[in-house]
Amino acid sequence: MQPPPRKVKVTQEVKHTHTEQLNRLQLKHQTDLDFLEDLRIYSQKKALIEKDCSQVSCGHHIELHEFII
Repeated sequence: MQPPPRKVKVTQEVKHTHTEQLNRLQLKHQTDLDFLEDLRIYSQKKALIEKDCSQVSCGHHIELHEFII
């Protein structure tokens, strides 16, 4: 015995809606992961630049201090 056609259609629509929502959620999840990875890489590069700048700045400070003495 089969359910009435109306119920089958509603069930198919619900499954289709669920699949669409799951696909959107997976896409959002992947987008968020990509963003976090980009942020991690940016932070690492920024830290290296800041480290280099502080070493250069510190080096100039030492040279200036030696020049004054």
